[in-house]
Amino acid sequence: MQTITRRLGLRPAMLALAVGLMPLAACADPGGTTSTTSTSHTTATAGDPDMKDQMATTLEGTSPTIADALRSDTTTITPVATAALSDWQVVDVLPRGGAHPQRWFMGVKDEGREVVVLSGFPQRWAQVADGARVTSADQAEELAGVYADATRDMSRGYARIESVDDMRFVPSPSQAESDRIDALRRERTEIAAANASGDGPWTVRLWTVTDGDLVRHDVEVATDGAITDTTQVVEADLPVPQTV
Repeated sequence: MQTITRRLGLRPAMLALAVGLMPLAACADPGGTTSTTSTSHTTATAGDPDMKDQMATTLEGTSPTIADALRSDTTTITPVATAALSDWQVVDVLPRGGAHPQRWFMGVKDEGREVVVLSGFPQRWAQVADGARVTSADQAEELAGVYADATRDMSRGYARIESVDDMRFVPSPSQAESDRIDALRRERTEIAAANASGDGPWTVRLWTVTDGDLVRHDVEVATDGAITDTTQVVEADLPVPQTV
């Protein structure tokens, strides 16, 4: 079995300050821009056109492709429930149409004047979790699921599952694949919805199918929102489509 551990300590948010005549400023780390700040002022809520415009303005200097997508009329912004977060909100940005559809999860603060692209950058979670207060197992389960969904590599197949029945198997399996599907249904009864243990910090167990592998996540959620995600591939090369 393959075990991968990612340890992310919570640190104070690294906020970019706009100065002088510069409309945008960014904080950078080895993985790229972690936060972009704009000096323009609007009043907006997630999903509102003003929010989209403000986010696009904030990102146009560092992520022009995402900024262009945000300005499209077909792009939707959906808030993601994260009760434990303080000043930041996680949103799901989904452009519709086009030959190569893309999707991003982002942290948004101050009505879109600060934006952190989370997809593919788990190290940026600490910035979005700044000021978080996790007070219950339910909040820990919610935050662990959002972390798994939002920070994943969007170029890889992914589905968060709660049972074998949630797996989308190949439509015309061979006999060997059918036998394996039957074995999975018979043997993998431990797969369940996200479930927290402990009294704070909590360990939340959840399950995903990632690039065709069944992966178990043991996500430690601290009371301040810090995340440690330990993953283990428990079934490799499932009989699922390549995009799952």
